Amino acid sequence: MELPNFEAGYKNAQEILDEKFLPSMNEKVFDKLARYFRTNYLHQKKWAANAAKHRKPAVIHNEVLEKSGRYIQTIDQRAAMHHVEETDGRTHFRYVPERVETILESDKDLHSVYQAIERYCEQTGKDLQIIAVHLAERVGIFKARAIIQRQLRPPRTANIQEVKSGNTILVNDIIDGIRKLQSQDLKADCIRNARQEGGNRETLFRDWFNTFLSGRFKDAIISAEEEKGNGCIDLKINYPGMGIYVIEFKGWWNYDKGQLPEQVCGYLTDFEKSGYVFMINHCKEKDIAEEYKKLIISSAQYIVNSWVERKIDNTDYSYYVSRHKYGPKEKEIIHFLFNVYFSPQQEKNK
Repeated sequence: MELPNFEAGYKNAQEILDEKFLPSMNEKVFDKLARYFRTNYLHQKKWAANAAKHRKPAVIHNEVLEKSGRYIQTIDQRAAMHHVEETDGRTHFRYVPERVETILESDKDLHSVYQAIERYCEQTGKDLQIIAVHLAERVGIFKARAIIQRQLRPPRTANIQEVKSGNTILVNDIIDGIRKLQSQDLKADCIRNARQEGGNRETLFRDWFNTFLSGRFKDAIISAEEEKGNGCIDLKINYPGMGIYVIEFKGWWNYDKGQLPEQVCGYLTDFEKSGYVFMINHCKEKDIAEEYKKLIISSAQYIVNSWVERKIDNTDYSYYVSRHKYGPKEKEIIHFLFNVYFSPQQEKNK
């Protein structure tokens, strides 16, 4: 199988399909395509050459990370990546990458993304060639991001003052992100999905903040869904000199939200004092603040009277801090509540 020469410019999945030179799809073809997309993407961005001559290579690394993050979101928006299913008489619009990921996680007999893609196409009757080529591009871009992330300098051990400073910076950036996300309103995929679907896609919020924080934390390595024990860290920020931070994105619609303290504390090692929760309230008229507080303080690990509300000056917004005993250590969890229906009057006028 001969793929287009890099001098022809970057060819995306649809352009590769349109040229109709691919053999029948199999795992070997899929892997070769993913490598092609990865290498060609980095080649066209002139990433290595630009980083080598820049006084601060991390600036180039993070620019490419931010652009590639947005490009992955573009891939997910393609018509071929849309998944529609009927549940309880309702039509739900989701995304193929999410369904493939779910299939891979739920069946231990599947050992690769390609095998999960085959299973998905068997279940849905979709064209394996089309789905596999688009997902090969997505995998290739993810692997390109991993190469760039490895080039960023590893963090040194942070001292206590730096950890406190890092927490303050991240809290402020998350609040700025919430402000920006609300200003985007229905232009943001995550808000539009939560309002139209009633909530089912924490990953859209995670991906939005992944892109946003990548622009703020220029020297950081930010990764999504990194494996940790039996679970996954939704977002991990590895910041040179200021430590490691983990953010768990959770929808109020989730049945397991009562396990949040144990789940977040389980992500933290002895070198991480704090974890973060981003709780998405998809309810149109319900304020979940009090019910959420009861949920957290009723957990077995909660340290009595440790719940603190921190109000942002000159706003109606508050975030919360709680402390929990996890093993021999005390851990802190910082909680952000995001109301999908933050502007009822605006929603009424649409």
